[in-house]
Amino acid sequence: MESKRKLTFISYAYAIGAIFVVLGHSTPTGTSDLPLFIDKIRTFIYCFHMPLFFFIAGFLFKYTSNYKLNSYGSFI
Repeated sequence: MESKRKLTFISYAYAIGAIFVVLGHSTPTGTSDLPLFIDKIRTFIYCFHMPLFFFIAGFLFKYTSNYKLNSYGSFI
């Protein structure tokens, strides 16, 4: 079996995404007492952190598995 090399850019993207998840979830929700810039930062984080993880998961699935060898039913 062919050995795959570690993709460092995926590791960096995962680490950045994890940091943004912690930052996004550490701000209180539903309060109007927050400064506007914190609300804008939280909105920015929530716009991309979940799609980033879905992209990483899909990329790694395609990169590391033989998904073309199996049918959809056997995969599920």
